[in-house]
Formats: sequence, structure tokens, C-alpha cells
Amino acid sequence: MRDRTTRLTLYAAIVFLILVAATLVYNGVHRYQQYRQFQKTNAETVALGVATEVAQFIRERHRMVTLFTEEHLDQVTAMRSRPVDVESIAAFLEQRAHRFFPDLFAITILDAGGNPLWDDFDGLIGDLCLDDARLLLETGRHSVRVHPNPVVYHFDIMSPWQKDGASGLFFISFSADYLGQLLRVRQIPGHQLLLIDMEAQNLIEITPDGARINWPRLDYRLQEDELARMLAAIPVSGTRWHVVDLHQPGLFATEQQRIIVESLLIFTIFLLVILVTVRLLWLEAQRRIRAEKSKDEFVSLVSHELRTPLTAIRGTLGLLTNEVTGELNPKTREMSAMALRNAEYLGLLVDDLLDLQKLGAGKMVFKKEDVPIATIAEQAIASYGDYARRFGASFHLDEEIPNVRVHVDPQRMEQVLANLLSNAVKYGAKGDRINIGIRRIGKRVRVTVTDHGEGIPPEFQSRLFRAFEQSGGERQHAIRGTGLGLYIARAILREHDGRIGFVSRPGEGADFWFDLPIVSDGD
Repeated sequence: MRDRTTRLTLYAAIVFLILVAATLVYNGVHRYQQYRQFQKTNAETVALGVATEVAQFIRERHRMVTLFTEEHLDQVTAMRSRPVDVESIAAFLEQRAHRFFPDLFAITILDAGGNPLWDDFDGLIGDLCLDDARLLLETGRHSVRVHPNPVVYHFDIMSPWQKDGASGLFFISFSADYLGQLLRVRQIPGHQLLLIDMEAQNLIEITPDGARINWPRLDYRLQEDELARMLAAIPVSGTRWHVVDLHQPGLFATEQQRIIVESLLIFTIFLLVILVTVRLLWLEAQRRIRAEKSKDEFVSLVSHELRTPLTAIRGTLGLLTNEVTGELNPKTREMSAMALRNAEYLGLLVDDLLDLQKLGAGKMVFKKEDVPIATIAEQAIASYGDYARRFGASFHLDEEIPNVRVHVDPQRMEQVLANLLSNAVKYGAKGDRINIGIRRIGKRVRVTVTDHGEGIPPEFQSRLFRAFEQSGGERQHAIRGTGLGLYIARAILREHDGRIGFVSRPGEGADFWFDLPIVSDGD
């Protein structure tokens, strides 16, 4: 029993640790997924905000360029009508444009055919600028993008113009570095914001450091590992750009490592607590084992040492009480009977203690055989008939008894029934008629002992089958009990696949019953 308890404790500790580990794994995975979702949500929110800001910036620049074009339309058309003044007009427009747009890179005016109205000796206007301008003149469509230039990587804001039958295009180029400042301000820790041109094989256009040329790399297209780190990609209205958010390479790995370390730390704490607890329980179990062993040895020694003298004392007192050695005066006879009753109580206590020791150590031997249940009942009644008559009680066995056999140890089963009969005498009414009934219930047979005493106190019923428990309601003339009878009876019945129970009727008595499996019918 103790080994079984130790094993169960160990199994419970292992199961608990497994549950803790499973819980930590589940929580770790859940936390990691929540962290990824949190970062993704943040990336999408930031990218959407940046895309909106960039689109608003482009629209505002387009509005201002359009206003500037309209205000200086006379100078623009004069460049066609007075070719000799082109240089002076161009210088004037550049000066005025710098006042409107301090951060501009260059200005250009094209005719309806997409040809510049003055020569670009400085090489500020590249082929991509002219291609975008001619596409706008031909189709009316223009999507802003970055144009590489040896001086400044820039983007163009274009505004068509028309007057006196003449038309063309006016556009201003701005440095792309300004948009890099916007990305740098909005970028959150652990993330990287970029403006890319997805139509050009995910070409990086603008970084937090400005135009892509500010990054020292050979290939400005996003690589596979960078695409795998992309958390958000939001298109920017009016441009060829997408705002993309890439998480830093170690962002999720660092969080994952932190969760693992925290989980391992928590598991280690639980493990240490469990190990200390198991160690303490093991030490306590060893202490109990030693105490139980000492108790068993003491009980065995005392019980065996008491048995021999008790037998002699009971025999001698029996002879004296029955006046075999001569007639006794009433006072001596009363004292002799009292001594005999106490000797019988001691003998009963010794027997019960020995049975309790055997049950606790698992050493009680059962010699089972198939016997009629009626035979067991009749023998127990015959053995305790004189005991009942001493207190004015009587046993009455039902006339109709099922003819069935049970597979039991006859001696131990008589001990069970004798205990119920003894309790019925002790707790029943004075001069009680105690009924013993036997009936078949399905594949089991039930034996019931009914007394007509005061019943079992409600507050005592839950403790009825515990060791050394007594209700204290014995009649004064009855032999005292040890409080072990019902505990031992239940243990014996368990070894026979039997059950025991009771029904209390306050003020009217009690029914104690036990049932056993039927093995066969007939003699």
C-alpha cells in the first residue's frame, strides 16, 4: 500500500510536470504568435500612414507646381515667341522657382512634342525624365518614380500648360532625400521602411537614408530573405511606389529566444519545487514506514505475548463464574463475571489488533471455497446464540433462503457476520428480536441483519467504517467494542468482491447488510 502511494505520488509529480511543460509550450507558442501578429499589425498601420503622407505630399507638390505654372504662363509662352530671350527667361523662372520650392533640383519646360525649350548643358534632365514627360503628353498618365542622376536622385512633378494655341509640359525635379527623412521619422524600432517599385522587380527607390544610392549595395532589388521579412506593402496613390515594412533579421528570433528562456526558467522553478516536495514526501514516507514497522512489531509482540496468559485467565474465570470449583457468594460471583467480561474484551481486542496488522501488511490469508451462504449464516448464529441470550436478545433467520453458493473463506465470512450480529446485540433494544435475512439480487446475494435499537446517530454515520471509531451508544450491560470490527469486515469483504452498507432508522433501529457474488445455484 505504501509502495503504491509512493508510486502514485511520483506519477502525479511527473504528470504535473508534463502538464506544466505542455502549458508553457502552448503559452510560448501563443505569445510568439501574438507577438508576430502585433508586429504585423504595427507594420501595416505604419506603412498605411506613410503611404498616405507620401501621397498627400505628392498631391500638394503637384498642386503647387500647377499654381506656379499658371502664374508664369506668360514667361513660358514667351520662350516660344522670343527664342533670343530663352536663356534670360529660363534664369528668371529658375530664380522664381527656387523661391517657391527651396528644395528643388531642376526645372524643365517642354513643348507639345516633348522637346526642351532650352538646352540642358548641365545634364540635369535624364532620359527617364523625358520618357515620363512624353508619356504624360501622349496618354495623360504619369506615375511618380525616382530618376537616377549623377548629381541627385530625384522625382519629377509635372504640370501641362496651354496658351494661345501653344502647349507643352512644365515640370520640377525634387531630391528624393526628403522622402527618406519622412521614412526615418515614421520608422519604428525593429522595422525598416522602404519605398520600392514593384513593377521594376521590387527595386528599392527610397530608404530611410534617402535615395537608394546612399545604401552601399550592388543589387538594389529586394532579395529573397528581404521579401521573406516583409510584413506590409501598401501602394502609394499617384506613384509607382509601395511602402514596405521589413522586420529586422533578429526581431522574431530574439523574441522567440526570450520566450524560451522565460519558459525554461519557469519550468526549472517548478521542477525544483517538485523535486523538493517529492524529496520531503519520500522522507516522510520513510519515516512513516519506520513508524509503521515499529508499531506492527510492537502490536505483534504484545498481542502474541498476551494471548497465552489471556487464554488461561479466561478459562480460570469461566470456571469460577460457573462455580465449577465451588459455590460463590453473590458479591464474589458478580466480581468474577465482571472480570470474565473484561478478559473477553481483551481477547477480542487482541484478535482484532492481529487482524488489523495482517490487513495492513497484506498478510491475511484467505482460504476460499464454494459454500452455501445459508451454511455460513447458520454457523454464525449458532456460535453467537449463547452470547445473545446472555443479554435477553435472540436471532431469527428467515425461513425462505435462496439456495446459492459463494466463493469465500468460510471462517472469515463468519467473522464478518458475527461482527454484525454482535453489534446488533450491543446496539439493539433490550430483549431485541434480531432478524437475519438472505435474498438474491441479480447475480449477487445479500445478507441483512436488522436490530430495533435507537439507530445510528447522523453525525457518526460518515465515520462508521473507520478504524477505532465508536458511537458510544452501547447498552451498559454489553461487552465494549474495539472500534475495529466494521473496518475489518469491510476489508475482508473487499477481498471477496463484496460490499457492505447500512440503513439507519432513527428511533427504530438499523439494517446492516453485505452482499457477495453468486458462483452457483443448488447444493
